[in-house]
Amino acid sequence: MLRALKTMLRASPLLLGLLLTMYLIIGHGHRLAVDGHAPLAGLGSRWLLIGLIALLVLLVYWLRRRADKITAPKPIDNTVPSEEGFARGLALRERLHAWRQREGRKLPGFLLIGPAGVDKGPLLGLPGGTEYDLRCSAVGGFSLYDISGSLLNQRQPEDARLWRLLLDELQQTAVGERQPRGVVLVLSAEQLLCASAAEGDLLALTLHTRLEELARRFGNALAVQVIISGCEQLPGYSASLAWMAADQRELSIEFPPATRNRHLLASLGQRMSGLISGLESGQYERLQREPDVQVRGTLYGFSPMWRVFSATLQGFLETAFGQERGVAQVALQSLRFSAQPATVEVTAPALLRALQACRRSGRLRTPLRQTMAWWRPRAHYLVLAVSLLISLLLLNLYRDQSRRLERVDRHIDALQQGTGPVNPGVLSVGALLRLDRLADVEQLIDQWWLPWAVDRQLHSRTTQLYDQGLQQLLLPDVLQRLNNSLRAPSSADEASLRQSLGLYLMLGGEGRFDAQVLREWYGQTLRKHAGSALSDAQYWRLDGHLQRLLKHLAQVAPLSLDRVLIEQAREQLAAQPLAQRLYRQLFEQLSRHSLADFSIVSALGAQGLLLFDRRSGEPSSRGVPGAFSAVGEQQLRHLLDPWLAAELEQEYRLMGWDRALEAAPLKQEILALYHSAYIDHWQGFFDDLQLVGLDQVEHVPRRLLQLAQDDSPILGLMQAAARETNLATPTLSQGWLRLAQQRGTRLQQRVGLIDAEPQPRMEPEPHPVTQHFRSLHQWVAVSGGVAATDPLRSVMRDTAQFIQAGQKASALKTPLPANDALQRLQYEVERSPLQLQPLLQDVVEISQNLLQQHSRQSLQVAWASEVGPFCERALGGRYPFEANSSNQVSLEDFNRLFAGDGVLQGFAEQHLAGQLDTHSRPWRLSSQASSGLVGAPVLAALEQAAQLREAFFSVGQNQAGFDFEVSPLTMSEHIAEFSLSVDGKRMSYTHGPLQAALFAWPGKALGAEVRASVTLLDGRTLIRKTEGPWAWFRLLDQARMVPAEDSEVRHLILDFEGNEVRLQLRVGRVGAPFNRQSLGRFQCPAATELAGIAI
Repeated sequence: MLRALKTMLRASPLLLGLLLTMYLIIGHGHRLAVDGHAPLAGLGSRWLLIGLIALLVLLVYWLRRRADKITAPKPIDNTVPSEEGFARGLALRERLHAWRQREGRKLPGFLLIGPAGVDKGPLLGLPGGTEYDLRCSAVGGFSLYDISGSLLNQRQPEDARLWRLLLDELQQTAVGERQPRGVVLVLSAEQLLCASAAEGDLLALTLHTRLEELARRFGNALAVQVIISGCEQLPGYSASLAWMAADQRELSIEFPPATRNRHLLASLGQRMSGLISGLESGQYERLQREPDVQVRGTLYGFSPMWRVFSATLQGFLETAFGQERGVAQVALQSLRFSAQPATVEVTAPALLRALQACRRSGRLRTPLRQTMAWWRPRAHYLVLAVSLLISLLLLNLYRDQSRRLERVDRHIDALQQGTGPVNPGVLSVGALLRLDRLADVEQLIDQWWLPWAVDRQLHSRTTQLYDQGLQQLLLPDVLQRLNNSLRAPSSADEASLRQSLGLYLMLGGEGRFDAQVLREWYGQTLRKHAGSALSDAQYWRLDGHLQRLLKHLAQVAPLSLDRVLIEQAREQLAAQPLAQRLYRQLFEQLSRHSLADFSIVSALGAQGLLLFDRRSGEPSSRGVPGAFSAVGEQQLRHLLDPWLAAELEQEYRLMGWDRALEAAPLKQEILALYHSAYIDHWQGFFDDLQLVGLDQVEHVPRRLLQLAQDDSPILGLMQAAARETNLATPTLSQGWLRLAQQRGTRLQQRVGLIDAEPQPRMEPEPHPVTQHFRSLHQWVAVSGGVAATDPLRSVMRDTAQFIQAGQKASALKTPLPANDALQRLQYEVERSPLQLQPLLQDVVEISQNLLQQHSRQSLQVAWASEVGPFCERALGGRYPFEANSSNQVSLEDFNRLFAGDGVLQGFAEQHLAGQLDTHSRPWRLSSQASSGLVGAPVLAALEQAAQLREAFFSVGQNQAGFDFEVSPLTMSEHIAEFSLSVDGKRMSYTHGPLQAALFAWPGKALGAEVRASVTLLDGRTLIRKTEGPWAWFRLLDQARMVPAEDSEVRHLILDFEGNEVRLQLRVGRVGAPFNRQSLGRFQCPAATELAGIAI
C-alpha cells in the first residue's frame, strides 16, 4: 500500500499535467488558429490529438522502464566454487553452448523445471533416475532445456551458483537470438499428496522465488505451463478415466489472460471438480458393472480423493504463483494432468500440448488478449456504447451546423442593414468590418458542410460575394496608395519609389507576381499613414483579406495602369546615375552574407584591447565591415556578373528601355565605387586607431617596449591589415575566339607563312586598393632577412629608455642627459606609411610632452634652488625696488643677482640657452623651444634684468657703477649759496660762474652720504640728506626731473621750501640710469609663475 502511494505521489504532477492538457484541448482547442486556419476546430481532431499525446506518454514510460531494467545491477555471487562445482559449471556451459550451436539458434526454447524428487524423464521418453544438471533436447519442434530439480531447491551453495550461471548463459543466448518463450513446470501428484503442510509450503515458496527470478531475467508475464505428472499413482485415477471417452481422458485446464494469477487460481477447485463431473453422474452404473471388489472401492473413493487433491493443489499453486506489486511475475496459462507413462523415445502428449498451447507474452499481446477476454462477455455493452457515441456525434454535428447557420443569418442581416458609410477607394473601419462579415460568412459555409448540390451553390455564391467585396473595397485602396507613392516629391526615398513602381507594374502584368512583397509593402504603408486608427487585431484581419485578394489577382487578367504616372516615376528614377544606384543595391546584397568584420579584436584577440583603441569611441570589436575584405571582394566579384545581369533585366522592365545597356562599362563604374569605398573605410580605420595608456605617464615606456618587440602587436595588426588590402587584379578571360586566333597565329609563324614578330606582353594594371596601400605593404614586407620595421622598433626602444631615464631624473631632481631619440623617432615616423603616421604621431607627441614636462620640472627645481629664494631674500621689500621701504638692497646682492655672471644671467644661459628670442619686444621663446616652457612673468623678469644689467654694469664689469656730471643752471634769488656733497666730494654755487662737478656711483665708503643744502639770504640753512648705497637715487626721488633735448641729459629741480635749484644731470655712458624707475618695475617671479602650463 505504501509503495502504491509513493508511486501515485510521484506520478501526480504528470497526471495533473495530462489532465490540464486534455481540458485545454477539449475546452479551448477550437480557439487556436494559425494563419486563419483552426486545426482543432473539430471535436474528432481534438480527441485524436489527445490520443497521440497519451501514446507519446506511454512510449516515454515504456522506454524509461526498459532503461531502468537494463541498468539494474545484477546480484553478486560471493561464493567460492569448489573443484567439483567448477567442473559442473564448465560442463553445463559447454553442453549449453554445444546445443546452441547445433539446434538452439533455430528453435523456440522452453525451460523444463521441477522440484527435486520429480522425475521428468518419462515425459521426454527417457529412462528415469538419471543424474544431470542440464539436459537439452528437441521436442516437437521446440528446444527444451531440462533443468535438474536440485538447482531449483538449492540445498547446496554449488546448486545456487550453477542456477545463476545457467540463467546468465541463457540470458546471453537470448541476445540477438530467440528468447525463451516460456516455462514448463512439472509437479508430482504423489509428492503433493504425501507431503506435509510445512514441506508443501517450503516447496511452494522455493518455486515462487525461482519463478520470480525467471520473470525478472526473461521478461515480466513469462508464460508458465504446469504439468502434474504421475497421476496414474492416484487411487482410482486410471480406472475412473477408463470409463471416459478417449478425447476426454487427458484432463487439462486453460486459463484466459488476466491481470493476476490469484484470479485464475481462485476457482481452480471448482474447475477441477468440473473435469470429473461426468464420472459422478454415472458412478452407480460403473460400480454395478465392475466385478472386482477392490477396483470397485477405488472407483467409489476417487471423487472424494480428487476433491482433497484439488484443494491441496490449489493452495500449493496459490503460494507458488502469488504476486506482489512492483515485482516481476510469471503468467500461468494452463494446468495439465499426465497419467500415461511415456515409452522409450515417445514424448508425453501432455508435454507436447503444453508446448504447443503456450501463448507468447509481450507488451502488446498480453493487453490485447486481456482486453478481448474482458470484452467477449460484454459485447452487447460495446454495441450500445458505440451507438450512443454515434448518436452524440450526430447530435453535436446538428447543433454545430445550426449554430453556424444562425451566425450566417446574423451576418447577412448586418450586411443588408449596412455597416456605416463606405467610400470606395478609401479603406475605412466600416469597409473593413464589411469585409470581415463576408469572410466570416464564407468560412462558416465552408466548414463541416456536406457535399450536396445546394451546399456547393451556396459556397460558390459566398465566395463570389467575398471576391467582389475585395475588389470594390480593398483593391482601390491598394492602387490609391501605390499612386500616392509614385507621385511623391523628388526628395522622396529612391528605394521606396523603385519598389512602388515595380509593384505597380506587377499588378499590370509586367514581371513575376510576388504577393509576399506586396503584402509587406502595403502593411508598412498602412501603418505609416494610418497611425493608430486600426488595432492590431484589425491589421491581422486586413492582412488575411489582402492574401485572399492577391491570390485572386494572380489568377485573373492584369489591371490597366496609368502610363503617364509610370513615365513620371521613371524620369524621376533616371535623374540619379544608374551605377550609383546599382552599387547601393549590390552592397546591400553583399551585406546579407555573414562576413566577419576586421577589427582590433579579430586581428589581435584580447591582447589588442590592452594596446589599441578607437578615437571615435567605437567598440574595438567593430572596425572595417566584412564587405571590404579580401573575402568580401571575392564574394562581390562572384556575385557581380550574374547579379548585374539580373538587375539589368529588372531595370529594363522597370524603366521600360527598348535596348539593352552595356554591362561592361557599368561593371567598371560599380567596381570603381566599391574600390573608393574600400579605400575610405580602411583609411578611416587607420586614422581612428590610437594607443591605449598614453595618458598615463608611467605606462608610456612599457607601451613603447611592447611595440618594439619582435612580435610587435602593431606589426601584427598592420600585417593583418596588409593582407586585407593587398588585392590581386583578376585576370580577364580572353574567350574561345581570341584563344583560337592566337593559336592560329602561332601555327602560321611556325610553318613560315607569316613572319614571327614578338608580341608585347601586357602587364595587368595594379589593383587600385593595392596601389593605394603599397607603402604599407612594403613596410611590413621582409627583404633579404631585414624588415622595414626594424629601424622604427629600434628607435622606439631607445625612446622608451630615454623616457625612463627622464622619469628617474625627475624623481632624483637631476638634469636629463642629452639624447636624440625623439629626433630619430620623428624621422622614422615621417618615413613610415601614411596609414601608420597618425598612430605613431601620438607616440611622438606624448614623448615630446614628457620631455617638456621634465624640462619644466627641471626649470622649477633650478629656479627654486638657485634664483627664487635668493631673489626674494635680496630684493623683497627693499629699496630701490620698493620705493617706500627703509631697507635697502646691498650692492653685493645686487651685483650677484644682475651682473653678467650673476644668478639671473647664469640661469638663463644654463637652462634657456638657445630657447629665448631676445630680439623681439617683449622677449619670447624661440621657435625651437618647447611650447609653454616658461611663463610670461619669467620672460619679463629676465628681459628687465638684462635692461638693468645694461644700465648699471659696464661691458665686462661685474660691479654696478657709472659716472655722472652735475652742473648748476639757475637758482632762486632768495638763495645765497647751494652746495652738493656726494660721498665726500663737494660742489658749490653762489650765483657765479657755472662749474660742473663729476661724481661716481656707488661711492667708495660703505656708509655713503649725499647732502644737498642751500643758505638763504636770511641766514637759514636748509639741508636734504640721504644715506646708504642708494643715497643718490633717494635724492633723485625727492627731486623733479625734466627731460632735455639731449637724451643723455636731465634737468633736476630741487625745492627748498619754495626756493628751487635747477641742476643739469649728465650720465657718463649711454643707457646709464637717471633714476630708479627701471628698478621699480622689476619683480621676482613666484614659483607658480615659472611655467606657462601647469604641471
